[in-house]
Amino acid sequence: QYQRRVHGENQVASLRDVATNMPQLEALDCSDNPLKMVGFTPEVAGMSKLHTLIAYKTQLAPEVPPEILQLTSLHELNLFNNQIVKIPVEINQLTNLRELNLASNKLMQLPAGSLDGLRHLRRLALFFNRILRLPSFKDLEGLEELQLNANQIPEVPEFGKHPVLRDINFHKNQLQALPVATFTATAFPALTSLDVSANQLTAFPGEMARLPSLAKLVLADNRLSSLPVELWSMRTLTFLNFSSNDFTSLPGEMAEAKGNIATLFFADNKITALPKCLEGFDNLSRLNVKGNPIDLLNEATNETYLKLKSAVESKSGSKFIGL
Repeated sequence: QYQRRVHGENQVASLRDVATNMPQLEALDCSDNPLKMVGFTPEVAGMSKLHTLIAYKTQLAPEVPPEILQLTSLHELNLFNNQIVKIPVEINQLTNLRELNLASNKLMQLPAGSLDGLRHLRRLALFFNRILRLPSFKDLEGLEELQLNANQIPEVPEFGKHPVLRDINFHKNQLQALPVATFTATAFPALTSLDVSANQLTAFPGEMARLPSLAKLVLADNRLSSLPVELWSMRTLTFLNFSSNDFTSLPGEMAEAKGNIATLFFADNKITALPKCLEGFDNLSRLNVKGNPIDLLNEATNETYLKLKSAVESKSGSKFIGL
């Protein structure tokens, strides 16, 4: 037997017996047990074939047990929902990791160099922490998904070239700018989804419209009052959300996106009129305009509003949220 689930209802406090009796184990799920640091006994370090360790909600505090850092065959390490405050730089010894989940802990930083050498890492989950500082991500060339939402990150960390990175989530942080030199087509050729909502952005760089695969862009709940002209020319973009910002109008240039945008949310802004070009958004199936002071007494605006509502609601699986 090469897989073992240590059931939480048994309230196991030590992994000594499992490690001693099943040293060849390849996958271990010990979640929902009160293991704490002491439960990861020295015998755990000898489980040299372990490639999957799932240990969420095991009352780990204040750091990752050193025994785990000896498990160099690990492909997946899940320490979700513990009370971990500190990650040692030696976590970079786990060079075979494909997935690392440290979400929902109490981390304030990851030390410099802690992600160096993790070239095979595909998914990194750090959401729901208190992170203020991040190390360099430049070595994470195999990364596909990066979840940094719900932290206190003030600036975008150092990236390198990430040819397969598809999804980046920075929702609910404290970003004030998106560095143009970081988000280039060369560095992120596969980036499909970028969520930078609930930050402190006052501008979205037009240069980022050169990202060749970007399909979903979430800019909601920032301090934006305009979008770059280049954005509307992106043929890959199908989902755009800039709700809860400071827009007072919609630009005529948005007509350039009429052939590709399927989801458009601009709720809770200060927009008073709807440009006629919106009537040409034939692929639009989800639209949210709620919370804007749109003047429906204006004949042209009212006509566009009603045409949009009819066109969106006629589509299967549509969603129209009006005034």
